Amino acid sequence: MAGSQRFLDSSCISVLEPWYIPSLNFLEGSSKLYCWGALTPYITSYLRKYDPSLTYRDTVIVFLLCPAAQTIGMPIGGAIERRYGPRVTALVGVWFMSFGVFISYYATSLLQLVSTYGFMYGIGMGIAYMNPIQCGMRWMPKRKGIISGIVVTGFGLGGAMFNVI
Repeated sequence: MAGSQRFLDSSCISVLEPWYIPSLNFLEGSSKLYCWGALTPYITSYLRKYDPSLTYRDTVIVFLLCPAAQTIGMPIGGAIERRYGPRVTALVGVWFMSFGVFISYYATSLLQLVSTYGFMYGIGMGIAYMNPIQCGMRWMPKRKGIISGIVVTGFGLGGAMFNVI
């Protein structure tokens, strides 16, 4: 099979179909982790209504737990991707991330925020994070380093752009 034909037959090419619009939510949603410094004053002041002794140092635990939860979600995402494919993996990851952020709106304590925004959002980010990297490596097997670098750079740049907004 010719190289271009193999590229077109890749199982990951289907992620480019219009159905895959949730990927935009992933790029936007995953950037929120890198915006935690900008969000902390607002979240801390909101939680102070329920616990006046809360400080900025206390809310840093959410930022610390999110990447830890992401490492738990990565093998889960790999297993889902192998069994069901990249579409379902991205969708499950985005659902976890979105639901974690949505339900954190109702948090009235630091523990609730840690559970929703820190843990649930982090698990979803881990599930969805490896998906674009795996697909990129399948599309360009001879350029795995550059393609993973481009994907991870986009992930970080999303946070830089979201901070400005």
